[in-house]
Amino acid sequence: MTARALGALVLLALATMPVVLAPSARGVENQPASPANRSLPEAATLFDQHVQAIGGIDAVRRHASLKFTGTIKIPAMKYTAFTTIWQVAPASFAMYTEPPGGQRGEVYCDGTHAWEKMPLPDGSIRAVLYTDSRWTDTVYSASFYGDADPASRYSKIQTVELTDFNGSPAYKVFAEATVGKQLFLFFDQKSGLIVGSHTVQSEGGQTIPVIMIYDAYREVDGVKYITGVTQRTPGGDVIISYRAIEANPGDVPLIELPAELRAQATQLGATPPDPEPDAPSSDQD
Repeated sequence: MTARALGALVLLALATMPVVLAPSARGVENQPASPANRSLPEAATLFDQHVQAIGGIDAVRRHASLKFTGTIKIPAMKYTAFTTIWQVAPASFAMYTEPPGGQRGEVYCDGTHAWEKMPLPDGSIRAVLYTDSRWTDTVYSASFYGDADPASRYSKIQTVELTDFNGSPAYKVFAEATVGKQLFLFFDQKSGLIVGSHTVQSEGGQTIPVIMIYDAYREVDGVKYITGVTQRTPGGDVIISYRAIEANPGDVPLIELPAELRAQATQLGATPPDPEPDAPSSDQD
């Protein structure tokens, strides 16, 4: 998707591959702007410039659904799988991941609940409701307009500094989502586009950096969308590439909580998971 969603969707792709550690991305260390950087552009201004750079809010809102078709690759593991993602306004999506000759994994979000359909060795399918950090990442990703509507997506945004990201000058913005996810977003100084993000995962008491590097944007029906993303961690890269992007497709699958999960979902309600005790947190006022 665009920068408003694609980064977190990489994390969801990993949920269908249990051999890969799925980042929890609960928080990042906040770095408030120093006195020397008080002349930096406001974060809200940078978001406005990004929206204009992708085509403007009117063009963005002409799209009520999107379909992305491509591949997921993990070079270090020689792993490749096909993936298809449908995203539907205001906050739903379905994601299919299927390795050649293997069974298809599916991840869904209806705006409130998030779940996966996990293929088992005997050929059966097990539905699993997300109640941990995967809920946070999935619901964050399901925001269709996402970074085109930062006032709804984030409870806190602040420009930190002008820095270098992937070889180009970019403004670094701290953002805390309404679902509790914290991250840095990088806005290219020249184009105004969001070109990547940086967050951390906390696993076994260790803090692991997770960097998302977005591929070039391509215009589809008046709106620019990212054509792929690389998730970079010390353990290796995960690469998602899209060969096709379609606006308002006609084959969106049914996104409905499975009957066997409804009782559990009712009991849990729509409350976000508690923060992980060992996750770094922001101290921004």
